[in-house]
Amino acid sequence: MLDILQDDDHLIALNKPAGIPCLPPDPTDKRQAPAGTPLLEEVKQYLLNRYKREGGIYLELICAPDTDASGIALFAKNNRSAQRLKTDLQNRKFLFEFWALCAHRPKLETGRLIHFLRYAYEKDQMQVFTNHQPNTQKALLQYELFAALSNSNLLRVHTVN
Repeated sequence: MLDILQDDDHLIALNKPAGIPCLPPDPTDKRQAPAGTPLLEEVKQYLLNRYKREGGIYLELICAPDTDASGIALFAKNNRSAQRLKTDLQNRKFLFEFWALCAHRPKLETGRLIHFLRYAYEKDQMQVFTNHQPNTQKALLQYELFAALSNSNLLRVHTVN
């Protein structure tokens, strides 16, 4: 059952549970694919049934959390919306907010993290550096300690544009 947060003529946003992949696995990738039907396929089927459409439907993933994480998955329902959303994403017009449960309490209750990121396609993982490296993008995060629990700490983390 899909947990739909927003559905209009241009986009559909869903609450993606942890463990569900958004996209089908790359057929050339030899690693074990995550179990379960990709969210993209489930949403396409939902839209085909909702609009009683026969044949194909345009749906493009704009952004979503990794398979192991839960959060909002955003899909564009037409090419024009996809292009506008991708442009806004590239121009850092999106604000992302995360909640992190950590075993260790940070030294400061609020702070800013500055890292440089590069995607390693051959490993299908993000590489994180503390200083600028070739082909990296600067990433800024602001965090605050939201709650200190008995054996963990809850942090509110958001992007800084």
